[in-house]
Amino acid sequence: REALGHLIWLIEWISEYCDSFGTGLDRVHVALIAVVLFVVFKRQHKPGKANQKEQNLTDKEVNSLIDEWVPEPLVPHTTKQAPEPPVVEYQESPQLVVNGQKAINFGTCDFLGLMGDIRVKEECEKTLRKYGTGACGPRGFYGTIDTHLDLETDLSKFFGTPQAIIYSFDVATVSSVIPAFAKRGDLIICDERLCYSMELGAQLSRSTVKYFKHNDMADLEDVLESIRM
Repeated sequence: REALGHLIWLIEWISEYCDSFGTGLDRVHVALIAVVLFVVFKRQHKPGKANQKEQNLTDKEVNSLIDEWVPEPLVPHTTKQAPEPPVVEYQESPQLVVNGQKAINFGTCDFLGLMGDIRVKEECEKTLRKYGTGACGPRGFYGTIDTHLDLETDLSKFFGTPQAIIYSFDVATVSSVIPAFAKRGDLIICDERLCYSMELGAQLSRSTVKYFKHNDMADLEDVLESIRM
């Protein structure tokens, strides 16, 4: 509001000045001149730097301000007592018993129902006691350990391949495999609605990427014809 008031005052002052000397400038030109002058002088005027030396505080004053500062609470204070957390008494995916009531777990990722298998639980306990646990466990973060190499060996034997490599999750797999086989100078032709991981892999490969309309074989043929020509 203060800046707007200054701008209005500047427009009125320029208008009166022009009228007194009979310059013949209309209100539009006066307003444009006022805005230009206002912007120029506002950029040049930096009051914070002019008094910077006077505003410097001593270490004692800084520590005193820190001691007096009281942070505001992240959430408003309440006198209501927090409800007791639900207790899962029994779980065999996707069914479970919570506080004595049967329920269905719609948020589970246990699609194969292995969480209730005693063999899986025993192996999980052994793994926790040997390796511990943390907030996350990607290979690129913690590095390669014996379990990664053992799993790759087992997979290569199962599929009958010389070697195998595992990634943390599907997006990392696709976006890493495509650049391993395609490079700058290569040509990739793909559907315009391909998934994010494939799109990322094509971009990381630095190849020339051409798109055809989604599931449109006629458009694909046109793209191929344009390349051949």
